[in-house]
Amino acid sequence: MPQASVVFASARVSVLAAKLLTKERVGRMLDAKTPEEAVKALAEFGYGGSREMQTPADYQVLIDEEVQCAHKLLHEITPDQPATDLFLLQYDYHNLKVLIKTLALGTPAPGLLSQSGTLAP
Repeated sequence: MPQASVVFASARVSVLAAKLLTKERVGRMLDAKTPEEAVKALAEFGYGGSREMQTPADYQVLIDEEVQCAHKLLHEITPDQPATDLFLLQYDYHNLKVLIKTLALGTPAPGLLSQSGTLAP
């Protein structure tokens, strides 16, 4: 449910800012000897929740899920939903481009549509 309090939204975002990737955290991931170690470090930083990745190549799924969580949070704490939706229009634009290209080329586009826009794909 959207909140009417900007103070609440600001406080909630401030608490969650500690979860952001810092230069040191990214450096630790880059120093990992294997992709598995880098993914493990990412999980230690709080990304991916309890989701178990089958292979390090599943990182895109992890990223998509984190973007979905961020958008869900945005909808929960925003005091002005229409203004907030302006920031999500880029995903609608992306989906429109993908759909036009798939129609023009006659090929399917599995996994290319974003769930993050204001309109369902």
